[in-house]
Amino acid sequence: MKQGGGKVTDDPSSVGPALDWQSVWAAAATGPAGFWRTHRVGGQFRTASRTSQLAEAIATLIGRSPELENVIEVGAGDGTLLTGLRTRLPGPRYAAAELRPAPAGVAPAGSGTPPDSDTEIGAGVDWRIGHWDVEQRRWHGPAAELFGDLDRPTMIICVEWLDDLPCPVVGWDGTTWRRLLVHPDGSESLGPTLRGATDDWMQHWWPDAEPGDRAECGITRDDAWRSLISALTRCGGLALMIDYGHTRDSRPRAGSLTGYVDGRQVPARPDPAINLTAHVAVDAAAAAGESAGASTEFLTDQQHALARLLPNADNPSLGTLGRLQQRSERRLLTQTLGDHRWLLQRVTPR
Repeated sequence: MKQGGGKVTDDPSSVGPALDWQSVWAAAATGPAGFWRTHRVGGQFRTASRTSQLAEAIATLIGRSPELENVIEVGAGDGTLLTGLRTRLPGPRYAAAELRPAPAGVAPAGSGTPPDSDTEIGAGVDWRIGHWDVEQRRWHGPAAELFGDLDRPTMIICVEWLDDLPCPVVGWDGTTWRRLLVHPDGSESLGPTLRGATDDWMQHWWPDAEPGDRAECGITRDDAWRSLISALTRCGGLALMIDYGHTRDSRPRAGSLTGYVDGRQVPARPDPAINLTAHVAVDAAAAAGESAGASTEFLTDQQHALARLLPNADNPSLGTLGRLQQRSERRLLTQTLGDHRWLLQRVTPR
């Protein structure tokens, strides 16, 4: 993923009104006409969650923890991953937390309407509409009830979810970190100096800044991940994050904020037609989970995770076409999506 953002100036009035990046990102993503309310994953880009190889790897993890009775996917998209998991492991109760309405064959939670088909996700999934509000630090909609009612061992899965959550976008002026303001055309200007927890996060997790550096402060992603871990403290279980990410030794100097339209990368600007995304500071998220009571099972890149979970990458029983698809998916996951990191944390009930 390449860096986004326009030229940074020190004059916030040079090209019209400017607003804080996090606020306008949130409006563009989840506002009434936001990107995630009006777009489906399959029509925009190919994600890891739509591959059978990923479903196979996650099913392996679930199978190694037979105590799990619930599986929840956050940001379930069109339900492809849940479909693959339920086909392989029909035992657990499956649920989805997703901003968009349920796909065909699935009734949203609380609708009183039974699924009319079992050909897609069907009767085995509890589909909850809602989203995590990064500014209010809470869930909206029926999804909130999903995380508040967990009473049996659960696995929570987040695939390419945290990277879409809005966060503060900041710039280093040579002395301190300052919030970046964004103009309608995507150009940026330096705003207020960071204070409090946001500044503390940058000082701890994004050190050694140089003049002209820009970055994304992961504090909102940490809050979201911590909320999921906290939900598991009542019942115990696992939390799995798979996402574009970096660690302290590999932070991108220019940040990673960028946009996508119809699968094409475009400069980031606050527009509901653009999917805005930025890599996740996965080591900070891991620490946030640990602070909420989790222990880290592993934090690794996607290539090593797949080798660990699917050591026999070539399955002769699939036949020629099946093996070709398997190899194609493996290349997608380890090369095209090679920036993905896997974080698995375990929670013991209190």
